[in-house]
Amino acid sequence: MKSYISLTFIFLHLYIIMASQTGFQHYYMYDAGNNPEEKKYEFGKMSIEDKKLVKSQSKMADSLWMQDIKKSIDQLLPAKNGLIVYIHGYQGDNKYFVQQSGYVIQNDIFNQKEHHYGMAVSLQWKSVLPYDTAVKNAYEKGKNFVNQLDSIYTYLKAIHPEAPVTFITHSMGNRVWEGIFENWVKKRPDVYINNSIMFAADLESNIFCSGFSGLEKSVGKVYIYHNLSDRTLQMANALKSHQRLGIVGPDLPLPETLDSILVVRNATDIKDDESFAGKLTFHRYYYGSPTIRKEILAILSK
Repeated sequence: MKSYISLTFIFLHLYIIMASQTGFQHYYMYDAGNNPEEKKYEFGKMSIEDKKLVKSQSKMADSLWMQDIKKSIDQLLPAKNGLIVYIHGYQGDNKYFVQQSGYVIQNDIFNQKEHHYGMAVSLQWKSVLPYDTAVKNAYEKGKNFVNQLDSIYTYLKAIHPEAPVTFITHSMGNRVWEGIFENWVKKRPDVYINNSIMFAADLESNIFCSGFSGLEKSVGKVYIYHNLSDRTLQMANALKSHQRLGIVGPDLPLPETLDSILVVRNATDIKDDESFAGKLTFHRYYYGSPTIRKEILAILSK
């Protein structure tokens, strides 16, 4: 009887370990400050409840958060050891938006079996209403994320040297990504990102001539999704007028160094966005469109 109980306990323990290894882990770091200088951060995990992506009720100290991430990295399976970093756009830290859009992203992309990724970190950030200030803050907030990202990246590569890393960035979240990239490569010149998938980017259409220096050395592929009918970015033009990457795509000709890594996707003719706001704005297709979700999965599965 004792041996039967012992065997049962062992199998149960192994099952728990395997479950923890195969479940997709989703963490968040939230910059809740009105300006980058505050460095007011919250840390925790995210999971699906009642068709919503919700934050864990208890927040974590940054050191415990990092310890938990390292434990999750230790448990990643060889075939699913990659890291996704997701960055939302302007005012995208709204609770309702996080829960609704996050559910679709988690359920239809992150939790799918065919790709090579086992965990994600959402970099959430509070944006002030004045547009010009929000743009400047977004870059600086990205810069502030570098130290935490570098710690995660360093540990991931120590345990899983071949683990892929992909950034998925939306709207003004691409300005945050710019701040991360330009300051991360200064700190760590050998950093390597497999994919950067940039949706509806609220960046200048000539950004690759003036920013993201060294992109060709540090990123394997850069996917640029734009929509000529993007109404949200058209409204942004009224606040700050310039050609936007997320509307017209990158200016041509591109620097020769980027020819081999840049993939431009005009999403104007994709009309299957299922999100209410996306149908009105043509700005949220990155999660609202089944077509685009399948394309993201295909990229993550390469």
